[in-house]
Amino acid sequence: MKTFYIIILLLMTSITLAQSAWFWQNPTPQGYDIRSVTFLDSQTGIAVGNYGAILRSDNGGETWNPVYVNYRNDFLCVRQLSGATAFVTGSDGIILRTTTAGISWERISSIITDTISSIFFTDQNSGYAACGRGKVYKTTNAGNMWSEQFTGINSTLNSIFFVNKDTGFVCGDLGRALKTTNAGSNWNSIANIQGADLNSVWFRNANSGFIAGGSEGSRALRRTTNGGQTWLSMFLSVTAGELTQIFFVDDNTGYISGKSNTLFITTNGGVNWGFANNITQPGLSFNTVHFSTHQTGFLGGTYGIIYKTTDGASVWNQKLPFGLKEEGREIDVPDDQTAYVLTTNKLMKTTNGGSNWNVFSEDYYPYKEIQFMNANTGFVWRNFELYRTTNGAQSWNHITQNVDSIWSYQFTDANTGFGWRPVVELELYRTSNFGQNWTKLDIDNLWYYYFLDDMTGYGAVITGPRTFNLMKTTSSGQNWNYVSQLNFDSITSCRELYFLNESTGFSIQEFETQYNDRLLKIYRTGNGGLNWSEVYTTGDFIWRFGNSIDYEMNFTNLSTGYFAGLADTTLKTTDGGVTWAKYKVGDRRIREIEFINDNTGYLIGGGGMILKTTNGGTVSIAGSSSEIPERFHLKQNFPNPFNPKTKIRYSLPVADNVKLSVYDPVGRLVAILVNDFKTAGNHVAEFNAEPDSNGHSLASGIYFVVLEFGNRRESIRMALIK
Repeated sequence: MKTFYIIILLLMTSITLAQSAWFWQNPTPQGYDIRSVTFLDSQTGIAVGNYGAILRSDNGGETWNPVYVNYRNDFLCVRQLSGATAFVTGSDGIILRTTTAGISWERISSIITDTISSIFFTDQNSGYAACGRGKVYKTTNAGNMWSEQFTGINSTLNSIFFVNKDTGFVCGDLGRALKTTNAGSNWNSIANIQGADLNSVWFRNANSGFIAGGSEGSRALRRTTNGGQTWLSMFLSVTAGELTQIFFVDDNTGYISGKSNTLFITTNGGVNWGFANNITQPGLSFNTVHFSTHQTGFLGGTYGIIYKTTDGASVWNQKLPFGLKEEGREIDVPDDQTAYVLTTNKLMKTTNGGSNWNVFSEDYYPYKEIQFMNANTGFVWRNFELYRTTNGAQSWNHITQNVDSIWSYQFTDANTGFGWRPVVELELYRTSNFGQNWTKLDIDNLWYYYFLDDMTGYGAVITGPRTFNLMKTTSSGQNWNYVSQLNFDSITSCRELYFLNESTGFSIQEFETQYNDRLLKIYRTGNGGLNWSEVYTTGDFIWRFGNSIDYEMNFTNLSTGYFAGLADTTLKTTDGGVTWAKYKVGDRRIREIEFINDNTGYLIGGGGMILKTTNGGTVSIAGSSSEIPERFHLKQNFPNPFNPKTKIRYSLPVADNVKLSVYDPVGRLVAILVNDFKTAGNHVAEFNAEPDSNGHSLASGIYFVVLEFGNRRESIRMALIK
């Protein structure tokens, strides 16, 4: 097999996840989406992004270094006030200020609790913030205090722009755009574009301006020459996804970034737009575009990317991040220095605890599973074919097997393994010569299996629709004995088995609610599977990718264990799985977690993410269904769109009176779902759009859900489609 290496050196300091103990090993210095970039002068740049990411450049954007701040918010906008003073805003109303050109940051307290998507300053003291729920806030003392301005709408506002101290524009979701001519005292609607969310607004002067946005898979670009009285739809030469940001260098030259790897340019003041992107890397979306000079510009987007041009967008060069951006699928860590990561198409290896990674480029990837018995000997599986290495992945030997269509493998040592064959009978096979010969075992209809060692194993056997029996072998699979039933209720389906020893085991169960939500439960046995008790239930429906989710359970000793498979969170137990605590780790999908001892472990997932911890990685508590939530939060309804029923979940950090209401698009009250005292915790309400007793029914369209709690309000929009 032909092999070559791409060396990924961690030359830069990796970003340590705020309030947690995980740090980036790939890509570096971090892999969270970049949401906004600005330059304070030709040399000093600041980039911000999701989950507390701030990066700074002092050499014109050639290199970028992470700046640590003690916050986990998504940072959505960075804006210069003057000189070395700049502001960062983001989720949950966070405002940070620097007076040291981004070297250090302080948090500014304010009354704002909604997400601040965009800010704009008209002078040294006066500034405006565009926020969720249709809110605009104004400061007259350089950001120290903010007051709310009435806009008359409740949809999220995404971008704000002023042409002078009095005249400004703001745009947001549901195609809404507003204008003020008296420094924000009044806001008047100037656009209501159907089927599009507006992400960016930019005006060249009081009359000539643009709004841009779109929806999933489409884009919207409008131009006005009369201050927003009328709008003209603009033609784009390339079919593009949603547009994200507008930036003009001068009256003639402007740029618009977009999703689906798009960038557009105009050189005649926006009359015509052409495609301006020669970046061929697939899967990118650009969230922001900024030019520090007429020729020098920057793009920021998914996976922490920052691109730079020095010739007015003719050529773009990637500056960040370093490393592979393919999704991590599986990880195996045979010792404290060696680890292997299987991505969508590549195999990565470290021999020094992740300080650098080798990327093997093979001619017949992708592989599907990986397992190493030690640093040198391991197996990979691809399209029903098994390969083996004895020299640390320097070369692989294809193993000719006497049985085809083996789908999944578990090796207990370098020679002995078990393979699952999903044919009609769902068969299990055993090998004692590293996969060359396989012998069928006396168990059929096997759904999941797990072996503690060569002799002792467990299997979940299908006995009917969503019904399973737990079987056990102590004879290397030659004989199997019934232990118990694994169907704990009528809606549960077994998704995984894991045993810590012959006494303690776990059954991972998915279950569907009456609204087709999929949730997860973990059941534990302490007597070898004879009896089971529920030890964890998800508070939210599972973040599903396609039709499958990978679950991974990993114990470092009899007490300490970890679980992955819940989107961007992990579970940890310190009492042998009797109780589990939930921890949020960034915003990427976590595919697998593996610890080699109580302190050292790895996470892998979306965007090539490899995170490492050396102290257990458990500071950032996210809260579980049995814990008190950290904050007041109205979650998106599910399903959405819906017909006729949907569920609405909300979280309360303390007990109080709660009101949950539904409004139609023009603000008329449709229903009050909750108006009562509620305890702290996670709650759910149902909205039913079926006709009432008089035969009155709701029309298809967008409806707004408003949650009121104390002096707090949050809202979401939901779509009824009949």
